[in-house]
Amino acid sequence: MLLLGGAGAGYFAGLQAPQVNTATSVILVSPLEGNPFYPSARGEQLVNLITEAQIIKSDAVVSQVIEATGLTDTPAELRQNVSTNVPVNTQLIEIIVADADKDKAARTAQSFAEAYLEFRSGQADSSLQGQIAGIQDEIERLDADLAKKTTLLNAKSTPAVEKTVLQAQLQAGADQIAALGARMSSLSTTLVDPGQIVTPAMADPASLFGPPLLGAFGGACATAAVCAGLLWLVVRRGRIRTTHELQRLELNPMHVVASSPARAVGGRKANSFPAFRSRLTGLLRQSENRVLMLVPVEAEQDFPHSSIAVAEALSDARYRTLLIDTTGLVLDPEDSAFPKAGFGEVLSGSIALTRAVERRDEHLHVLSAGSWLHGLEHSLDERALVQLLAEAKSRYDAVLIVAADPRSSAVQWLLSSVRSVLLEVQLRKTRQSDLDAVQQICEDLRVRVQATLICPEHAPRWSQSGGHTADLVLDIDPDGVAEISSGKIG
Repeated sequence: MLLLGGAGAGYFAGLQAPQVNTATSVILVSPLEGNPFYPSARGEQLVNLITEAQIIKSDAVVSQVIEATGLTDTPAELRQNVSTNVPVNTQLIEIIVADADKDKAARTAQSFAEAYLEFRSGQADSSLQGQIAGIQDEIERLDADLAKKTTLLNAKSTPAVEKTVLQAQLQAGADQIAALGARMSSLSTTLVDPGQIVTPAMADPASLFGPPLLGAFGGACATAAVCAGLLWLVVRRGRIRTTHELQRLELNPMHVVASSPARAVGGRKANSFPAFRSRLTGLLRQSENRVLMLVPVEAEQDFPHSSIAVAEALSDARYRTLLIDTTGLVLDPEDSAFPKAGFGEVLSGSIALTRAVERRDEHLHVLSAGSWLHGLEHSLDERALVQLLAEAKSRYDAVLIVAADPRSSAVQWLLSSVRSVLLEVQLRKTRQSDLDAVQQICEDLRVRVQATLICPEHAPRWSQSGGHTADLVLDIDPDGVAEISSGKIG
């Protein structure tokens, strides 16, 4: 129905649009002296015809057309309705005139052809007359010079040797005058042929697709484009609702399981956690240099909620794991006992990595943000980061860097050195536009997206005592919807 409505509106608009008719006159152009398309030009220099075609719309030709036809248009107005075309590898020029009146268009096109040929003829004639006048002046000068030399030759006082030179000069002058006379005679008899009208001007046949049909087609296309744009906005710019949307984008979706079976409330995660842990360790083996970076897709999210779950899964797999928290939020911010020195101090060289890390369990150590959140991100040292990661990889089996908005320059600096990233999304909350933006950033930085972690809206933080301030336990139903329960774990 929308397409029919758009087509109808376009058809009505086409009926109201002014009708424009065109008429075409074709001219065969002959080379002439005094014109860009001159006789000494070679055949492949037909490009000169493009210059000739522009003369058709010159003030001299347009003014002559207005005078001959009695049009009331100004030269500028008439020039807007005239166009020219030069068919490739020909000596033809097509003059096309547009007007609402077919007969007026034909008369104007014919008048342009005639005025143009007359203009070319006048230009060639002026050129020839100028050359003849120049030759006549030269002959008169030579005649005067010969008269003087003849007088000297006949004088009794002129030495014999000089008379011999004068006789030679008189003979040369006479030959030059004869040559100039022959040239003047040739120019005087030169036929001025500016060209001819091959096809008298006539109105061009009306198009099968007039303004009404074109308007209907355009209206239908415009309506379809608007509908497609709206659909694209709804689908692509809406919120991600199912894992199938991520699968279609080949983003390897994984539901997050918040803690190991030993810590789970009622053992409800005994079935789902091993699979989650196994997939994470598989991703780690695929990553570059056993380093993964975890970032949230949503710009307003302060830190990835799946940070603890991922770290605990790697630790539970008995991987010696270092979690580098660049957000300052994985540890409980209300706990005043968490270490002050951290990632920022290690980067600046003020403290060793081994002294800055905090042990969480047998296999898991944490490096807090430290001074990273207090201005260090504005003086980034790539060499220091490379050294830190090299030392971390020598001491740990897995390195997990937790960061916030990947749109910030500091996080992009980290990404460019890590090369492997996990993206965190929340079903029915994360916007597709945010995911597109983060994907583009990763593509620009040549960072590989290993997987997308599907996480609940809220997640626990660690307290300094080693427990969680809150723990989320997830069961994944067949439709991919997480059931969430909470409990305190010491």
